[in-house]
Amino acid sequence: MSVLWGSALMLMAGIVQSVVLARYMGPSAVNVDLVTVLLASWSLLRGFDEGVLLGAIAGLGMDLMSGGPLGVNFFILSMIGGLVGLGQTRIYRSNVPLLVTVGMASSLLEWVAGLVVLQAVGWPAEVSLFMVTRLLSSAMLSGALMPPAYYLTRWMHGQVSRGGPGDRSR
Repeated sequence: MSVLWGSALMLMAGIVQSVVLARYMGPSAVNVDLVTVLLASWSLLRGFDEGVLLGAIAGLGMDLMSGGPLGVNFFILSMIGGLVGLGQTRIYRSNVPLLVTVGMASSLLEWVAGLVVLQAVGWPAEVSLFMVTRLLSSAMLSGALMPPAYYLTRWMHGQVSRGGPGDRSR
């Protein structure tokens, strides 16, 4: 059941990121990686298996909404979901500096892997000072968004596992 809710969350975040935020934040603005942040928080909460699965679903959705080669986001977000999910049982997840670090690292990994994969499939992907500045700004924003995203997904998971906000069975 939580996979369905996580999938819905990832697809809604992908639509908001690709359609709404892309329209109102110009091409020179800092990118908000909502999908990556929510995927990292869900993977920390639910582990490797759901991280890879939701990364694949989110990546496929992002591939269908982007103009890039099909499968690039699928591969990258599946990898991020799996890597972050590996830490699910090994770390203390409510540590705020750790959540910020995971958010920043996930965003950096997404950008670097995207550049490598796009260059591997023959697309021009050049690195400039402007791009590095946007990358670091985006990583800092992702780090700042990670703690609220983690607490949101933790609350959402608690609601789903209990049966919803109106469940009085406890």
